[in-house]
Amino acid sequence: MLAPRTPITIRGHRIEPSPSHKFLGVIIDQELRFKEHAAYALAKGTKYVQACGRMTRPAKGIGGKMMKKLYEGVVIPKRLYAADVWCAGLI
Repeated sequence: MLAPRTPITIRGHRIEPSPSHKFLGVIIDQELRFKEHAAYALAKGTKYVQACGRMTRPAKGIGGKMMKKLYEGVVIPKRLYAADVWCAGLI
């Protein structure tokens, strides 16, 4: 665990430290563990999987080939965005 951070002042504006920050779509925490981002990526990917499931209804949904294209083109990239950065923090 890191020591508590103290606020800094720049040109009269006080800036409070935060436990995490989202930068270019990746949630970075103070300890670089990326657990918060992994949970965020999983939740976001799950949301897209559920949406894809609603689109493949037997009565009037899309076919299997189109579903596979959507999964590979949308769901996988959403779950794995910047994985080369944040996956190392989980191991």
